[in-house]
Amino acid sequence: MHFRVTTLVLVLGPACVQACSSALSPKTATTARTATAVADPERPAAAVVDSAAPAPEPTAEEREVARLEGVSQRKARDPEVLLALGTARARANDLRGAALEYRRAARLAPKDFRPPYNLGQVLVRLDRMGEALEALEAARRIAPNNVNLLVDLGIAQRKAGRLTDSRAALSRAVKVAPRSHRAQLNLALTLEQMGQSRPAMAACRRAAAVRPGDVTAHLRLGVMLGRANKRKDAAEAFRRAVAADSKSLDAHANLGTVLLQLGQHAESAKHLALAARSQPNDGPLQMNLGLALQSSGDHAGAASAYRRASKALPASAEAAVRLGLALARTGDNAEAQRQVARALGLDRKLRPAIDAVVQELGQQQRLEPALALTRAILACFPEDKAAQHNRLALESMIKRTKGQ
Repeated sequence: MHFRVTTLVLVLGPACVQACSSALSPKTATTARTATAVADPERPAAAVVDSAAPAPEPTAEEREVARLEGVSQRKARDPEVLLALGTARARANDLRGAALEYRRAARLAPKDFRPPYNLGQVLVRLDRMGEALEALEAARRIAPNNVNLLVDLGIAQRKAGRLTDSRAALSRAVKVAPRSHRAQLNLALTLEQMGQSRPAMAACRRAAAVRPGDVTAHLRLGVMLGRANKRKDAAEAFRRAVAADSKSLDAHANLGTVLLQLGQHAESAKHLALAARSQPNDGPLQMNLGLALQSSGDHAGAASAYRRASKALPASAEAAVRLGLALARTGDNAEAQRQVARALGLDRKLRPAIDAVVQELGQQQRLEPALALTRAILACFPEDKAAQHNRLALESMIKRTKGQ
């Protein structure tokens, strides 16, 4: 499972505006922007407009940049104006221009932590991590106990692979503000990357306790518990994630997956179906849904899920063989034979799984699908004596049955 937390805090005044987003991929037990180069090192170049085409209406962000540019021409040495202009440029996605304004503000107000703090975050977005860390460290020397600054420094250090430094910055943030959800959650992420699963889970639990209605901490805790093979506890964490946000596809997908592992197939299928409905091209998710439906006895539903998985994963022998076996159980013999033959062409080691289903169908007196699977085996292993014997026996039994 993959999880990412990204943040950006642009500080115009004493108060900090927070933004925290996450993504968690629903797998079983298992992004950097570029900006246009600026020609003038002191001012961003003006956009070149094609005179033959009508000029587009400026956005609200662009209008704010233009307004503040006019103010800055009158107050070129006012750090507050430069700080506001930098933030306006960042919101208009002119990151290089924003960085220039923040650097000027930092030179004019060397005791104000906000210019280097915002500069550091813009440089992170530009993927200039060395410069970003220098700017954030400079901001921390000015404001050593600013929680949001400490958290963003810790996040940047984690992205740069400096996990020990990240842990120190985030531990300091937690000490300063133990009820900070961002601090606790990001400390958990750093500890997890360091392989310190127990303290990571403890930090995740604290984050969830601070903000029980936030889905992220519950999801992250569930992932860690699942990796530790504590599946029942993981299921409870994912249930809390679903309760926190019933529309979270990640919550439903992960809950469905762990319930599948626990053998609770009907409930698993319900949650996996909710997640898979809007993600038809997620092969592993569709495979899990197929397994849950198959184990619940819904072979037609399983075949549909396996077909979507096979389409998403055309080179997957497992998806093809599961589709073929599900089709055999539904009586679609010709397509079952084709899919199983294709699967064996991709991976001959799947033969035992097919033999087992041939035996199962034979015991159920479902002779036609058993024969279709046997012919699929012979398409790949034409000299196989056991398959030849099975084919002859099944054909003979089918003739006798039809003769009666």
